[in-house]
Amino acid sequence: MKYFDGQEFTDYVEMIDDNQRMYIESLIRSSSIDEVHRVNIERQYLYYTKDEADECIKYLKDNQQHPVFDRASPSQTEIKETIKQQTK
Repeated sequence: MKYFDGQEFTDYVEMIDDNQRMYIESLIRSSSIDEVHRVNIERQYLYYTKDEADECIKYLKDNQQHPVFDRASPSQTEIKETIKQQTK
């Protein structure tokens, strides 16, 4: 998409929106990424473009803690689902 800045047409870059921002914040809290990566994301995500935010969301979704094996107190439903998946 292009926009006119008063002198010439320039590529328009859409920045991160509130939904992406909130989703990244929630994914960071439950992610299994190391401290260095977490801190880097926390410092930079407010300045992401929409595309960069989408990439970050995918990365964080791929690196979530397992509800049973990685967390201190999984729910009964999470335990049952894990057992069901492992016995298939």
